[in-house]
Amino acid sequence: WEPAARHFGEALRLAPEQEHYHLMLGRFYFHRAGASRDREKDALYSRVEKAMSRAHELNPLNTDHLANLALLYWKWAESVSSDAQRQGKLEQAHHFYDLAVKNSPRRVVLYNNWARVYLYQGAIEKAHEKIEASLAVDDRFADTYLLQGDERASLEANLKAVEINPGLVGPHSLLGLIYYRWGKFHEALEENYKVLELQPDNVATYRNLALIYERMGRPED
Repeated sequence: WEPAARHFGEALRLAPEQEHYHLMLGRFYFHRAGASRDREKDALYSRVEKAMSRAHELNPLNTDHLANLALLYWKWAESVSSDAQRQGKLEQAHHFYDLAVKNSPRRVVLYNNWARVYLYQGAIEKAHEKIEASLAVDDRFADTYLLQGDERASLEANLKAVEINPGLVGPHSLLGLIYYRWGKFHEALEENYKVLELQPDNVATYRNLALIYERMGRPED
């Protein structure tokens, strides 16, 4: 990592107005954050923010910079522990996706990724709106249909599986994950406790329960 950082720094010293170099530096720190431990992510994401914001300042009409900033804030939101911080980052993500689609209203991937942020928040109707906007632009883009059917199909399939055989651990665990992503925390708790009834020593499930209680504002649990 360090030799790469030095070379990026030297490139920007020689050509500080090259927006592409700032973009590449931001992507470098983004990849580095993805490979880092949780306690290091915040500082690295701050460096991504600085580099990509500078690229955006140099060329505010480049939609890629807006999309990259939106993606940054979405992923940053996933790594913070505070609900207030998470909400702030997600609002930033929505802000930049809004600017991006206004700048390039026919880029379906922007609508799709914006929908994924809403799915992460559990805002299904908002996600549906963005998916419909994507389809209105291009109804031949396969990723949109995968996005549309992914979690709904998974929910239905796993509900059917536990209906047929309630003793299966995997479907209960997946249902817990889906409900967590959708913000249905009570349902997520119920499914994870069903896993523990079947496998009392399932370590991942205890971790899942801790995350759910954290999101519910119940640190004592």
